[in-house]
Amino acid sequence: SWLTFEKLIPIIWTVIFICGAWSAYIIWEREPGSSQTWFLMGLYLLLEIVIVAFTPVSLWLQSMKAGAIVGGVGFVIGIILTLFVLQVSGWAALLLVPYLIWSPIGTYTAWKIYQLNS
Repeated sequence: SWLTFEKLIPIIWTVIFICGAWSAYIIWEREPGSSQTWFLMGLYLLLEIVIVAFTPVSLWLQSMKAGAIVGGVGFVIGIILTLFVLQVSGWAALLLVPYLIWSPIGTYTAWKIYQLNS
């Protein structure tokens, strides 16, 4: 079995979601309701939608290639969000790092599965 970390995936995603929510909370508490805060909340939401879309897109299209593309898009959104968040709070940006580390691993894994099945 080449996917040796498979049992850790639920734990990894739980940590990522908790860190993302905590990051968003820090940003919200800095300036609740400001236009900049709402903009960042929109980016958090967009990233969350893309993350959660990975499985349905992969299954509906029956394509790990599509999943890898969604994963790559999520990573780019994650970088953009982190750069914006960093201007407001270093801690909030640091809490996004677990996603930035895991996203390329998950995307690469999806791509390899696509290649193995092609």
